[in-house]
Amino acid sequence: MGTIYYYVELNLLCIIILGMFQSQMHFKAFQLTESGIVRNRLIFTTILLCVFDMCAGILRGLFFPGARMLIEVSNLCYDEAILVISYQWMLYVGIELRIEKMRTKRTSFLLSIPLLCFTVVAIMNPWTHFLFTIDAGNLYVRGAGVFFHWGVTWFYMVLSTVVVLRAYVKEKNRLRKQQEIMPLLLFIIAPVVASILQMLFYGLSSIQVGVTISIVMICLFLQSNQILTDALTGLNNRRSFEHYLDEYLAHSTGTRLTLLMIDIDHFKLVNDKFGHDAGDDALCKVANLLKDVCREFSERHFLCRYGGDEFVIAIAGQDDEYIQKFEMYVREGFRKRVPVKGELYKLSVSIGYATAICASNEDIEELLRRSDKAMYIDKKKKLKG
Repeated sequence: MGTIYYYVELNLLCIIILGMFQSQMHFKAFQLTESGIVRNRLIFTTILLCVFDMCAGILRGLFFPGARMLIEVSNLCYDEAILVISYQWMLYVGIELRIEKMRTKRTSFLLSIPLLCFTVVAIMNPWTHFLFTIDAGNLYVRGAGVFFHWGVTWFYMVLSTVVVLRAYVKEKNRLRKQQEIMPLLLFIIAPVVASILQMLFYGLSSIQVGVTISIVMICLFLQSNQILTDALTGLNNRRSFEHYLDEYLAHSTGTRLTLLMIDIDHFKLVNDKFGHDAGDDALCKVANLLKDVCREFSERHFLCRYGGDEFVIAIAGQDDEYIQKFEMYVREGFRKRVPVKGELYKLSVSIGYATAICASNEDIEELLRRSDKAMYIDKKKKLKG
């Protein structure tokens, strides 16, 4: 009876915690993104993992019609859920780090082959008893195939960790390292410890606890990161920009800093003529285009929504030639933009920039004023033209 209480209490606690965080993650900024969808699946699969483990724990050693079959199905589903979780985590890492090679259909198919192979092995287990058997006392007994299960699980976990470590080493932006990459690196710790314990101590059920801890960490990180993220566009917000500038002043002594100020043309007219929904749509389109341009040109640039219809791109340590090329690249991105069918307005922006070596907050404020002034000069030129 004590064992049953252990399985029920442990898994119900995990289910309640996951359900609470899942309910708090139901807002548009997280739900509609590709990573948000995968994260929801990860939480849902972990809840199923807890349910299957709880069923297997309650049924173990019981005798009634169909008990043996239910015990076997529960354990098979439990093993499958562990693999699906590790696979989904790998997908989540690829999306969060924007690794396009991991997101192609061909690569996704190749990476899913180990999972598909295990699924076939699991389906055949009632006849082969390769993964486990249910003995005469209706108790679970590991088979030789347990090493295959662990191997595939660790394949996905190790691959994810290597990808994150590589991104961490290559990333030069200290702020992005701390805000985006480090949480992904910390995720792996609890499941690894839990899985090692479960492998070493036969009968211990701990993997779901490790995964739950890591999911809670990710959810808490995302919620705290809301403070630094613009809810509408998903870009960094002004507070995040202030953190970036603090980092620059603390660690980039003598480094040139360039601020590009970008403002949407005729934004007030769009709001007044077509409504605030159209205005919000314009802001999101500009944000997405700027995001794509920055990503294609260099991952190191800091992009934020500064306020209203103004955006700022901060670039550290680059010369005038580089800045001019980047500015032209941004302008070209808007010039080549294909309007969405039924779009009611033409999307264009004014851009101004200024460069300086800043040693204090006063220097930063002066640089912002200069870039803002340059942006308005560009806007006036358009109006005259």
